[in-house]
Amino acid sequence: MMPHIAIAMIPGRDEATKQRLAERMKSALIDELGVPENWVSVSLHEIARENWQDVMEQIGDEAMLIRADI
Repeated sequence: MMPHIAIAMIPGRDEATKQRLAERMKSALIDELGVPENWVSVSLHEIARENWQDVMEQIGDEAMLIRADI
């Protein structure tokens, strides 16, 4: 079991902010699942605002656990 967190967001945050976010998400996953730190990976994908809705629609309902209401 090697969990992976994929984060999608609109561009505009600096690298330090993105790194802190990734570390915090990794820590939350480790705490929740009780897996070793080296099992967890995190990716961050920046999506242009004008493409956001199209990209979100490509994520199937079975994978989208919490959908933003914006």
